[in-house]
Amino acid sequence: MRRPRFDLLALDIDGTLLDDHFAIPPRHREAVCAAKEAGVQIALVSGRALPAVRPYYAELGIEGLAVSCNGARVTRVPQGVDLFHRPLEPRHAEAIIRECEARDLHLNVYVGDHLYAREYTPWARLYHERTGSRCEEHPDLASLAAAGPTKLLIVSDSNTGARLADEFRARFGGELYVTLTMPEYVEFMHRDVSKADGLAKTAQALGIDRSRVAAAGDSYSDISMIQWAGLGIAMANGVEPCKAVADVVAPPSSDNGLAWAIEQYVL
Repeated sequence: MRRPRFDLLALDIDGTLLDDHFAIPPRHREAVCAAKEAGVQIALVSGRALPAVRPYYAELGIEGLAVSCNGARVTRVPQGVDLFHRPLEPRHAEAIIRECEARDLHLNVYVGDHLYAREYTPWARLYHERTGSRCEEHPDLASLAAAGPTKLLIVSDSNTGARLADEFRARFGGELYVTLTMPEYVEFMHRDVSKADGLAKTAQALGIDRSRVAAAGDSYSDISMIQWAGLGIAMANGVEPCKAVADVVAPPSSDNGLAWAIEQYVL
């Protein structure tokens, strides 16, 4: 068997590994398993928190390093041992929490492996249905700021997500990493966090040069890792800035685009 063209394959989850129904298409599963059998290391690199990433390792039958919360955390799965964790500074977390409470915005607060929200709103239900993550109700979210949340996430109307991202970026962009990961999700991480940084730490831990890394994604948070990797793959269903920086644009994830990219460019 000839050596695959890349030694590490980094995959975003939503919109890349998953189809429009938030499931792994059979062809995607087969292609990822073929890459694994060929000796390629697989790393899922997601905006999701670790508990919402871990099940996909089990579903794919793989082990390795998981990059969660857009690069804020790198963890060995299934062992659950963190190699890296960069949470928000408490003062920044409290400022975002207070602002969201004042504007009556639904906010997810991620502390360790726990997800908290002030109450179980329809937005919490939407997030749970998509990711399997159920929030724990906590009426005083600001009290969690001292624990240093890994990330914060606003869930809102898809028509207002981009506007909210722009507003919060204008106000906190110099102090925090603010990004729109889906039309309804505005996410906040430590200013030094990115998927590129999380992926770089993963490659370093595995002793793999960036030239031997392929990365696939579809959203704004994926741009950094697509630019960093030796081969950057964007999904056709992705945002235009993501496709603009990619080496390859694959068909949509709903049309088995990830499988096509792995078969054509990785194996």
